[in-house]
Amino acid sequence: MALRFNQPGSEISMSRHVWTMLLSGSLLFTGASFEGGRAASAQEPFPLFLFSENGDASDSVFQNSDLEMDAESETLSSRLFLDNTVDETNGTLQLTQYPFESSAATEIVPEEVLSDSDWGPLSYLKQQLDSLPKDRRGLQFKDSSATMTVLPGQGADGFFFSTLDVRTAISPARLPVFRVTPRFGWHLTGGPDMVDVPSQLYDTGVDFSLYAPLSQNLTLYTSVGPSLFTDGKNLTSSSFRMAASAIGFYKWSETTQVALGFLYLDREDITALPAVGVMYRPSDRIKLDLFFPRPKFAYRLTTTEDYERWIYLAGEFGGNSWAVERDFGANDIFTYRDYRLILGMEKTGQAGVRWLVEGGFVFNREIEYASGIGGAEPGSTGMIRAGLIF
Repeated sequence: MALRFNQPGSEISMSRHVWTMLLSGSLLFTGASFEGGRAASAQEPFPLFLFSENGDASDSVFQNSDLEMDAESETLSSRLFLDNTVDETNGTLQLTQYPFESSAATEIVPEEVLSDSDWGPLSYLKQQLDSLPKDRRGLQFKDSSATMTVLPGQGADGFFFSTLDVRTAISPARLPVFRVTPRFGWHLTGGPDMVDVPSQLYDTGVDFSLYAPLSQNLTLYTSVGPSLFTDGKNLTSSSFRMAASAIGFYKWSETTQVALGFLYLDREDITALPAVGVMYRPSDRIKLDLFFPRPKFAYRLTTTEDYERWIYLAGEFGGNSWAVERDFGANDIFTYRDYRLILGMEKTGQAGVRWLVEGGFVFNREIEYASGIGGAEPGSTGMIRAGLIF
């Protein structure tokens, strides 16, 4: 397979603004844990309410750390600061693809019985936050990740597309239900011959998310993510996008949760999608998410005191939109989309380090421009993805 870039020359030029985005993403990715202004131990437990999300050809369908429930817990405090042990009672739900993997929601529902008869939407959350240890200070950094995805392409109608994605999640120690997730994505493309496609694409943004338990059985997840999607040349207002989501989770039974909400993608081809489905956990070995737009079935192969190994089958709706400058000098919006069937494996450990490998089949691929000038339907291809989360 030959990798072809659309712009000639041995050197790839990028604007000063893009280098700034790249440097900013790299600096954010190297964050470490701090508590009260001093470095915290790598083994220090991290609030389970701080989870990692986030899409397209970027992060893993199984990337996010599970936010497990402890059946013996009485308060949020006892759950948030458990030892970093592998919990076998629950799973994770990832909502959609790039860049929403940093905006995933999970199935944590507090199990304690609400004793206040004058229940209100915020009183339950306040009760949980009041249970946190008073000496917790500073910021918590968790689930920094680097993921590489490659979609090979060959022939005149082939379209090569690869993505390097880095991100990390930051949360105040006294407010673990809120998190800030800076992220950066770098995409390389090659082909097809019949249409001009930028050889490089970039996106960077910050996701602000809140995961609030409103009652014993009801939780609410909301997020907003101002972002910049560009080829490094077109930095007009069309490169700015504001993604958002709002999803409610209801605990139907000890094994079943239902979800209902929406995802505002702010893409050129798709403005928004409904988020609806059922998450079923019949045992500690099986996770079944009948969820649109991202279904997933996971099975735990092995478990020890130190790690778990899972395999999973999932579906993805990939792609995104970027503001670009065409070969003839005009500004335009480039959109790529596809559908993916993915088989993967993930190994999770006590220390919070996880690795994953995935392979898949990518089909129904489309390239289009907002101007209507040019477009293509590349042939189906495969997908390889690998990632490290720590």
